[in-house]
Amino acid sequence: MIRVVVAVVLTAAVLAVSLPAIDHAATSRSDALAAGEADRLVATIEDFAAREDALAGDDPARRLVTVHVPEASVTAAPVEFELHAGSEPQVVYRIDEGVDRPTAIDVPIAVDAAAITAGDEGPSEGENRTLADDGVLTLSEGGPHELRLKLVSTRDGTVVVVSRTEDREPRGLDPKVQIGERNHDGP
Repeated sequence: MIRVVVAVVLTAAVLAVSLPAIDHAATSRSDALAAGEADRLVATIEDFAAREDALAGDDPARRLVTVHVPEASVTAAPVEFELHAGSEPQVVYRIDEGVDRPTAIDVPIAVDAAAITAGDEGPSEGENRTLADDGVLTLSEGGPHELRLKLVSTRDGTVVVVSRTEDREPRGLDPKVQIGERNHDGP
Protein backbone atom coordinates (compact mmCIF):
# COMPACT_ATOMS: atom_id res chain seq x y z
CA MET A 1 0.00 0.00 0.00
CA ILE A 2 2.81 2.40 0.87
CA ARG A 3 4.50 1.65 -2.48
CA VAL A 4 1.34 2.63 -4.34
CA VAL A 5 1.04 5.88 -2.41
CA VAL A 6 4.72 6.70 -3.00
CA ALA A 7 4.35 5.89 -6.72
CA VAL A 8 1.30 8.17 -7.03
CA VAL A 9 3.02 10.99 -5.14
CA LEU A 10 6.17 10.69 -7.28
CA THR A 11 4.12 10.62 -10.49
CA ALA A 12 2.22 13.73 -9.42
CA ALA A 13 5.50 15.49 -8.55
CA VAL A 14 7.07 14.60 -11.90
CA LEU A 15 3.97 15.86 -13.74
CA ALA A 16 3.91 19.07 -11.71
CA VAL A 17 7.52 19.75 -12.59
CA SER A 18 7.25 18.77 -16.27
CA LEU A 19 4.01 20.54 -17.26
CA PRO A 20 5.50 24.07 -17.13
CA ALA A 21 8.47 22.81 -19.16
CA ILE A 22 6.11 21.31 -21.77
CA ASP A 23 4.16 24.57 -21.91
CA HIS A 24 7.39 26.58 -22.32
CA ALA A 25 8.59 24.21 -25.05
CA ALA A 26 5.27 24.54 -26.90
CA THR A 27 5.45 28.34 -26.73
CA SER A 28 9.10 28.36 -27.84
CA ARG A 29 8.33 26.01 -30.74
CA SER A 30 5.38 28.13 -31.88
CA ASP A 31 7.48 31.30 -31.57
CA ALA A 32 10.23 29.85 -33.75
CA LEU A 33 7.74 28.60 -36.35
CA ALA A 34 5.79 31.87 -36.40
CA ALA A 35 8.93 34.02 -36.63
CA GLY A 36 10.14 31.96 -39.58
CA GLU A 37 6.76 32.13 -41.27
CA ALA A 38 6.50 35.91 -40.76
CA ASP A 39 10.01 36.41 -42.19
CA ARG A 40 9.24 34.21 -45.21
CA LEU A 41 5.94 36.01 -45.86
CA VAL A 42 7.62 39.43 -45.70
CA ALA A 43 10.48 38.23 -47.94
CA THR A 44 7.99 36.80 -50.45
CA ILE A 45 5.99 40.06 -50.60
CA GLU A 46 9.13 42.19 -50.96
CA ASP A 47 10.66 39.84 -53.57
CA PHE A 48 7.42 39.86 -55.56
CA ALA A 49 7.36 43.68 -55.61
CA ALA A 50 11.04 43.87 -56.60
CA ARG A 51 10.94 41.27 -59.39
CA GLU A 52 7.63 41.99 -61.10
CA ASP A 53 6.28 44.97 -63.01
CA ALA A 54 3.02 46.56 -61.93
CA LEU A 55 0.57 46.63 -64.80
CA ALA A 56 -2.43 48.90 -65.17
CA GLY A 57 -5.73 47.25 -65.91
CA ASP A 58 -7.25 43.94 -64.99
CA ASP A 59 -4.22 41.67 -65.48
CA PRO A 60 -1.64 42.52 -62.79
CA ALA A 61 1.28 40.27 -61.89
CA ARG A 62 0.14 37.59 -59.43
CA ARG A 63 1.63 35.07 -57.06
CA LEU A 64 -0.03 32.54 -54.76
CA VAL A 65 1.48 32.01 -51.32
CA THR A 66 0.53 29.33 -48.81
CA VAL A 67 0.84 30.29 -45.15
CA HIS A 68 0.72 27.44 -42.65
CA VAL A 69 -0.54 28.39 -39.20
CA PRO A 70 0.44 26.06 -36.34
CA GLU A 71 -2.53 24.34 -34.79
CA ALA A 72 -2.78 24.52 -31.01
CA SER A 73 -1.74 21.24 -29.38
CA VAL A 74 0.32 19.90 -26.51
CA THR A 75 3.47 20.71 -28.52
CA ALA A 76 2.38 24.04 -30.06
CA ALA A 77 0.76 27.14 -28.57
CA PRO A 78 -1.98 28.92 -30.57
CA VAL A 79 -0.69 31.59 -32.99
CA GLU A 80 -2.43 34.49 -34.73
CA PHE A 81 -1.03 36.40 -37.73
CA GLU A 82 -2.15 39.82 -38.97
CA LEU A 83 -1.10 41.67 -42.12
CA HIS A 84 -1.40 45.43 -41.56
CA ALA A 85 -1.68 47.89 -44.46
CA GLY A 86 -1.17 51.61 -44.08
CA SER A 87 1.76 53.95 -43.57
CA GLU A 88 3.78 51.24 -41.77
CA PRO A 89 2.87 47.91 -43.39
CA GLN A 90 3.81 44.91 -41.31
CA VAL A 91 3.16 41.30 -40.44
CA VAL A 92 2.36 40.88 -36.75
CA TYR A 93 2.10 37.58 -34.93
CA ARG A 94 1.20 36.81 -31.35
CA ILE A 95 1.42 33.56 -29.47
CA ASP A 96 -1.33 32.47 -27.11
CA GLU A 97 -2.84 35.97 -27.11
CA GLY A 98 0.43 37.40 -25.80
CA VAL A 99 2.71 40.20 -26.95
CA ASP A 100 2.60 41.44 -30.57
CA ARG A 101 5.75 40.62 -32.56
CA PRO A 102 5.87 42.85 -35.67
CA THR A 103 7.99 42.47 -38.81
CA ALA A 104 8.05 45.51 -41.11
CA ILE A 105 7.25 45.18 -44.83
CA ASP A 106 9.31 47.56 -46.98
CA VAL A 107 6.69 47.91 -49.73
CA PRO A 108 3.15 49.35 -49.60
CA ILE A 109 0.43 46.72 -49.24
CA ALA A 110 -3.36 46.61 -49.28
CA VAL A 111 -5.05 43.69 -47.58
CA ASP A 112 -7.66 42.88 -50.22
CA ALA A 113 -8.91 43.94 -53.62
CA ALA A 114 -11.48 46.25 -52.02
CA ALA A 115 -8.62 48.35 -50.59
CA ILE A 116 -7.92 49.70 -54.08
CA THR A 117 -10.66 52.19 -54.93
CA ALA A 118 -11.44 54.46 -57.84
CA GLY A 119 -9.62 57.79 -57.86
CA ASP A 120 -11.19 61.19 -58.26
CA GLU A 121 -10.65 61.19 -62.01
CA GLY A 122 -12.73 58.22 -63.04
CA PRO A 123 -12.62 54.43 -63.20
CA SER A 124 -10.07 52.47 -61.17
CA GLU A 125 -7.37 52.10 -63.78
CA GLY A 126 -3.63 52.55 -63.49
CA GLU A 127 -2.62 55.95 -62.14
CA ASN A 128 -6.21 56.79 -61.07
CA ARG A 129 -6.16 54.15 -58.32
CA THR A 130 -5.64 55.08 -54.69
CA LEU A 131 -4.69 52.95 -51.70
CA ALA A 132 -6.88 52.72 -48.62
CA ASP A 133 -4.77 53.61 -45.57
CA ASP A 134 -6.02 50.87 -43.29
CA GLY A 135 -6.90 47.25 -43.34
CA VAL A 136 -5.94 44.10 -41.50
CA LEU A 137 -6.02 40.52 -42.76
CA THR A 138 -6.14 38.10 -39.82
CA LEU A 139 -4.97 34.47 -39.94
CA SER A 140 -5.92 32.74 -36.71
CA GLU A 141 -7.05 29.19 -37.47
CA GLY A 142 -4.51 26.40 -37.67
CA GLY A 143 -3.71 24.89 -41.04
CA PRO A 144 -2.70 26.04 -44.52
CA HIS A 145 -4.08 29.28 -45.94
CA GLU A 146 -3.60 30.39 -49.51
CA LEU A 147 -3.08 34.09 -50.15
CA ARG A 148 -3.05 35.84 -53.52
CA LEU A 149 -0.55 38.63 -54.15
CA LYS A 150 -1.24 41.14 -56.95
CA LEU A 151 1.09 43.93 -57.97
CA VAL A 152 -1.00 46.97 -58.85
CA SER A 153 -0.02 50.42 -60.10
CA THR A 154 -1.81 53.31 -58.35
CA ARG A 155 -1.45 57.08 -58.41
CA ASP A 156 0.49 56.73 -55.16
CA GLY A 157 2.89 54.15 -56.61
CA THR A 158 3.05 50.38 -56.76
CA VAL A 159 1.05 48.39 -54.20
CA VAL A 160 1.02 44.68 -53.37
CA VAL A 161 -2.60 43.67 -52.81
CA VAL A 162 -2.91 40.66 -50.48
CA SER A 163 -6.17 38.71 -50.39
CA ARG A 164 -7.48 35.29 -49.49
CA THR A 165 -8.10 33.05 -52.45
CA GLU A 166 -11.72 32.56 -53.40
CA ASP A 167 -11.57 28.76 -53.45
CA ARG A 168 -10.89 28.42 -49.72
CA GLU A 169 -13.70 28.07 -47.24
CA PRO A 170 -13.67 31.08 -44.93
CA ARG A 171 -11.99 29.65 -41.82
CA GLY A 172 -10.30 32.77 -40.54
CA LEU A 173 -6.72 32.29 -41.76
CA ASP A 174 -4.29 30.96 -39.22
CA PRO A 175 -0.52 30.58 -39.21
CA LYS A 176 1.09 27.18 -39.28
CA VAL A 177 4.48 28.06 -40.67
CA GLN A 178 5.62 27.42 -44.16
CA ILE A 179 5.37 29.67 -47.10
CA GLY A 180 5.65 28.29 -50.55
CA GLU A 181 5.33 30.02 -53.89
CA ARG A 182 2.99 28.53 -56.44
CA ASN A 183 1.48 29.42 -59.78
CA HIS A 184 3.76 32.37 -60.54
CA ASP A 185 2.28 34.62 -63.24
CA GLY A 186 4.03 37.62 -64.68
CA PRO A 187 6.63 38.75 -67.20
